Amino acid sequence: RVAMGKQWQKIDFSDISLFSYPGAASGGREMVVVNLQQKYNSNNYNSEMQKRLYLVKADERWRVLYEGAR
Repeated sequence: RVAMGKQWQKIDFSDISLFSYPGAASGGREMVVVNLQQKYNSNNYNSEMQKRLYLVKADERWRVLYEGAR
């Protein structure tokens, strides 16, 4: 919905780190924690922030469990 009001968007990621949890520590599911720096620019908004994502593998695909600032 937010992206529909944009004429253009550019998102850059840097300083990416990944930490993989063993299945025993995450309820038997594969899980990865990602820390990164995100630079977002569009025709009407710009920001730069540090983000953390928790990803879990479900049905052979990685899905975002949580995304937020770190």
